[in-house]
Amino acid sequence: MHKCTFHLILLLSFVACTLSSSPIPILKRRKAVVNKEAEAAAIAEAERLQAEMQADAEKNKFIIGDAIAALFCNNLFLTVFFAYVVYVVFDKLQNSFKSKKVDIILIGMGLPKKGMGWYHLLQLLNEEGLKEYVDVKGVVEPFFLNSDLCKSVPASFTDFVDENSQIHFVKNVDELDDFGPNTLCLIAGRTVDNPKFFKQCIEKGAGYIYLEKPGASTVKELEEMKELADSNNVKVYLGYNKNVTPYVQKALKLANQLDTAHVLFRHNNSYKKRDLPECFARNSEGMLKNMAIHELALLASFFNITVDSVASFKIDKKISEKLELSYQGKSYTDFSKILFTVTNKKKQSVSIMADRCGGNVSYAAVLNKEGKEVGKFEFPDEDELAKVNKMVAADPEMMPYFFVQSDDYFELKSRVVKSILSGEVAEGVATIDIAVDALKLAEFGTDQLMKTL
Repeated sequence: MHKCTFHLILLLSFVACTLSSSPIPILKRRKAVVNKEAEAAAIAEAERLQAEMQADAEKNKFIIGDAIAALFCNNLFLTVFFAYVVYVVFDKLQNSFKSKKVDIILIGMGLPKKGMGWYHLLQLLNEEGLKEYVDVKGVVEPFFLNSDLCKSVPASFTDFVDENSQIHFVKNVDELDDFGPNTLCLIAGRTVDNPKFFKQCIEKGAGYIYLEKPGASTVKELEEMKELADSNNVKVYLGYNKNVTPYVQKALKLANQLDTAHVLFRHNNSYKKRDLPECFARNSEGMLKNMAIHELALLASFFNITVDSVASFKIDKKISEKLELSYQGKSYTDFSKILFTVTNKKKQSVSIMADRCGGNVSYAAVLNKEGKEVGKFEFPDEDELAKVNKMVAADPEMMPYFFVQSDDYFELKSRVVKSILSGEVAEGVATIDIAVDALKLAEFGTDQLMKTL
């Protein structure tokens, strides 16, 4: 603030004194009240003063302001002090209204229309309600920007980089300058690589991390990451979009209204059978750590189901299928579909079904204690599915689940970004503590399925 503004505040303080009614009558009235010459006179004077003050209140609503003005007019120090306080408060308010943004570092972009990191970046750069709150400072792509690993860079990647020349694209985190405390690192690399990226981001000074699920390949790795984040006071969120998706929230609300409810979560993907070998290879951490991990995070978040609380784990062997497939000379064993019911020690049970080739529609079904379905919430619904099908037909190269889950991805990032700016917790977004519990359930469930099927 300029000196002239400060002087203006000081001048306004004195003008307030001048414009206000004189403080002398107030002081005289106070003295009149304590006149003790005659009790009757004192009572009469008190009544007169009360009537006079009521009349004054009707004419002038600023009696208290008059007293304060009188105090300031008779004390230069208080006037100067008051002007200084106004200056400090105004300055802080002025700063608070300045445009604030979160610095973004994205790690693991992948290919346009294929990589999860690319789709995050697309929303950060283009989506209203998000792009105005962020400043994408850099993108780390460890494969396509590394000539030793990628001998022939796809044109779609180089075109995207050229179109976004304002962003610093690098192959390694170390090539970037140190991060500020208001930096959010969005890590969407391969699961096996994410612990390394996580550590590098914290060493660079990031204050916040948005980590794509499941965060790490093993519980041990994720627990070590949690310890590192806690010791450096870094807040970590996970990209579990089912935690905020409307169809899940509707199912949870209905289930909570029933005395005893059983919820079935069905998670479908739209892979073709012929695409499963590539799918198994790309998601080599396994179905429970990759696809069904979203539902396992729901168990930890909303049903108090963790490995320590599991009483039974029942697998439907008629539905579940384990396959051993080969891709580029390597063999991978995983599940094409699964169905199991897990019950905790408080006899609360939830069922999870996941199908790699089940289509684009997922749902949450709520059953009462008699086992009758009382509610089913699909995602996308008929109208949304029709819109998604049109978008898929118009752009067949785009991964279909980007269209299906776009709103959820936006909502998660928006909540995290706004929580950083406000200093509050991102409501409903899974933390790394939930991620550890979900990954423990994934390892436990994978072991049970592998032994049973």
